[in-house]
Amino acid sequence: MKVQDCAWLCQSPGGRYVPATEHHLREAVLAKFLCWLMGTYVVELLKSFFYVTETTFQKNQLFFFRKSVWSQLQSIGIRALEQRERASWGPRHRGRSSSVWSWCQCSLLDTAPPQVDRLGSCVAAEPHVMRFCFRQHFDRVQLRELSAAEVKRHREARPALLVSRLRFLPKPRGLRAIVNMDYVVGARKFHGDKKVTTFVSFFKQTALSPRPGVQVQHLTSRVKTLFSVLNYEREQRPGLLGASVLGMDDIYRAWRAFVLRMRAQDPVPQLYFVKVDVMGAYDALPQDRLVEVIAHVIKPQEHTYCLRQYAVVQRTAHGRVRKSFKRHVSTFTDLQPYMKQFVQQLQKTSSLRDAVVIEQSCSLNEASSGLFDVFLRLVYNHIIRIGGKFYIQCQGIPQGSILSTLLCSLCYGDMESRVFPGLQQDGVLLRLVDDFLLVTPHLTQAKAFLRTLSRGVPEYGCKANLRKTVVNFPLEDDALGSTAPLQLPAHCLFPWCGLLLDTRTLEVFCDYSSYAQTSIRASLAFSQGFKPGRSMRRKLFAVLRLKCHSLLLDLQVNGLQTVCTNVYKIFLLQAYRWGYVKLDRDGHSSQGCGIGPRERPWHQEQDTHRALLRTCRAQSFWTSVDFRFHACVLQLPFNQHVRKNPSFFLRVISDTASRCHTLLKAKNPGMRLGTKGAAGPFPSEAARWLCFHAFLLKLSRHSATYRCLLGALQTAQAQLCRQLPRATLATLEAAADPALTTDFRTILD
Repeated sequence: MKVQDCAWLCQSPGGRYVPATEHHLREAVLAKFLCWLMGTYVVELLKSFFYVTETTFQKNQLFFFRKSVWSQLQSIGIRALEQRERASWGPRHRGRSSSVWSWCQCSLLDTAPPQVDRLGSCVAAEPHVMRFCFRQHFDRVQLRELSAAEVKRHREARPALLVSRLRFLPKPRGLRAIVNMDYVVGARKFHGDKKVTTFVSFFKQTALSPRPGVQVQHLTSRVKTLFSVLNYEREQRPGLLGASVLGMDDIYRAWRAFVLRMRAQDPVPQLYFVKVDVMGAYDALPQDRLVEVIAHVIKPQEHTYCLRQYAVVQRTAHGRVRKSFKRHVSTFTDLQPYMKQFVQQLQKTSSLRDAVVIEQSCSLNEASSGLFDVFLRLVYNHIIRIGGKFYIQCQGIPQGSILSTLLCSLCYGDMESRVFPGLQQDGVLLRLVDDFLLVTPHLTQAKAFLRTLSRGVPEYGCKANLRKTVVNFPLEDDALGSTAPLQLPAHCLFPWCGLLLDTRTLEVFCDYSSYAQTSIRASLAFSQGFKPGRSMRRKLFAVLRLKCHSLLLDLQVNGLQTVCTNVYKIFLLQAYRWGYVKLDRDGHSSQGCGIGPRERPWHQEQDTHRALLRTCRAQSFWTSVDFRFHACVLQLPFNQHVRKNPSFFLRVISDTASRCHTLLKAKNPGMRLGTKGAAGPFPSEAARWLCFHAFLLKLSRHSATYRCLLGALQTAQAQLCRQLPRATLATLEAAADPALTTDFRTILD
């Protein structure tokens, strides 16, 4: 939108000439108007007619429900809670809720009343289906309604008690009930006696105290301190978490050690895999057992902690200033009293470099007994408001708190030390929150582990969900009851937490099945206003760094063929995310956004770059960087086409290949991957070949958009084919076999 488009901004009493300062002022006025229009009119209009929410299965995509429809769905869950009797529903109801959900999706532009009527009739016809879904959640958490006297007593309590609100999140079949108590984010402002509300996803709380502001802020700070102390104890005593892994880095370290240990044996024994998902882990945790576990961790009668709060100010690679606020916990035995000593310790134990560290506060008397009291209040006094009634949670902990994952991991870690001692002696046991993976050479051990979890460990509220349990060995009929877990072949790609594990070679692939029937645009967001080209490039490279993990690229864990396949799929997913960007000839949008002036001209990079640029100049061509590339191009502002600046997009594609190869070398230190003449196991030419092949596969499906890029990519790939040795080229062609990428065919643009 231009200033000239608005007649009320174009009036110039002095003639046609408008000074620069006046023009900037008019731009500011127009920006304020647009901000007001969106913030106070459009958004409020949407809120008046729709309930807007994300889902569990469509990444970041928003869904718009008519208020009348959402009210019916929500009332079913609330009525299910208020009904004290428990209804028993047969297996015939498990699949029927999909028919309700199929009518729940309501487009923002869909104004046809018949569909709303059909949805209302569908909800009215099958309320028992949705009621059954909600009933499962309410029965697990064991909510007890508070009387009017109890509510009044809680309102007058000191310190303040917070009330969490129940929220329903759509999933493919039914709705998921979520109760969050995220004290860390908290309310940004506290206005006197007004109700405290936090505008964060999944989180909405009000205070029962007449003056919630200062008290809620204090409670937020105490919860942060408790979280820091628990993490400190976890680092000091890693055995507290048992087999728990807190992310991909932990998985990589544990899996790499296991793989090297197994391959040292000759011959490698047959391995049995068991994947177990716990049913309602957060809701089923017994509160008394959890209190015992945490009391053992922080020992409320013994410890005193030292808490230092500090800020870190750093300059990013793009010249921006980034501030982060952190907490550091220690005891008197490892305390660094002076700031200089403290910063030196941070440099030794972390990657802190080129930063300004500012101490904000330092407390030397954080008693563990006080922190334990905060924990007891959070566990035993968690109040949920549903409709106009208040309930107290008698079992489990709420999802969404910063403490939730850590508390669950500590509780299950204590269970493993008692119930499964010595289980990792010959194999490996991993657990990501509530997803267990056991790999062992002993079949009896695998069956005993599965049998124990299927029967359940009531002391810890742990019971396997057999519908989500997977094994790679046969089980006797009715060995685990009427419901049998999924049984895969002995040699297969075993799924666990987004990974595919080869049960024979122990190599690791990435599982892309979660992207099925999902729009890639919903998984990637970048700023489309100021310099969208640069934002797109930065976002794509940031995602590339996340995907190029050591678990997939380590040549000591995976063979060369597997690494090539993983790299090719990473490039292919990048291409899908590329297709939403359109810039002008100079790499800028019509608003002056695009690549920066410091970037080197693309034709100065390498011979392959020059060949691509020559082809680009000889013919008009379009391109995209796989799935992500294509998704980004489609999101660029209006009328910013690829054909206006093909060299920018070609440079991004080529830089994608070079950055991936740099990451691959970093994941394999001390290993020479390539030499001059495209020699070596994985030279840079091999990375470019895989990258160009992946982009050609995706962009050729949108030839009308990327015609100006396809020719250059084909020419560059042909040149690489002449440079690469035959053996290397055969390995790359095998990695790009279409049969290995069938899961990408269901990904939506």
